[in-house]
Amino acid sequence: MTEAQPRGEDAGPTERRAAADRLLEAHGAELRGYCRAMLDEQEAADVLLAVFGYVEEHGIEGPLAGPDARLTLLAVTHNRCIERSRTGGRPPRGAGRSADEAEAIRALAQLRPMGRGMVLLRAVLGLGWHELERVSGKPRRRVLQRVTGAWRRISALTGGERRDPDLDGGAPLDERPETWARIRA
Repeated sequence: MTEAQPRGEDAGPTERRAAADRLLEAHGAELRGYCRAMLDEQEAADVLLAVFGYVEEHGIEGPLAGPDARLTLLAVTHNRCIERSRTGGRPPRGAGRSADEAEAIRALAQLRPMGRGMVLLRAVLGLGWHELERVSGKPRRRVLQRVTGAWRRISALTGGERRDPDLDGGAPLDERPETWARIRA
C-alpha cells in the first residue's frame, strides 16, 4: 500500500517543488509557445516566470492536481498574457522566423489580445469550443464571435479572400479528435 501524498498546506517545499516540476515537464513547452506567440520575447519570459511561480505555489492542490491541469495552466497563462498585453505589453514581431511564419506572426500581432489568444488556443493548441470556454471564462457565443472575428481580420490583413457569410457551403464545425489529429499532422 502506498502512502498518500500530502496536499495543500500539508505539503512541504520538496513536495511542492516536485509537483511543480511534473506539471512544467508535462506542459511547460506548450505554455512557453503560447506566451511567445502572444508577447515579445522579454515579456513572454516575464509572464512565464509569474506562471511558474503560481505553479510552484499551487501545484499540488485544487485544479492543478487533477485531470484538468492543462486547461487550468492554459487559463492562468492566457489571463496573464492578456493582462500584460492590455498594460503595455508588446506583441511578437516574428524576428528570426521564416517569411511565412513572420507574416503570420505580424498578422496575429495586429489583433486585439483576446482575439489573438483565442486564435492561438483554437488553431495552434487545438482546444475545442468547450475548452476555450473554460480557459477564457467566456460563454460559447462570445468565444465563437472572437475566433471568427479574428480569422476575418487575419484574412483581410494577409490578403485572403472573404466569402459572403450568407452563401451556403463550407463544412460544419467538426470537433472529432481524429479531425484535429489530421489538422495537426
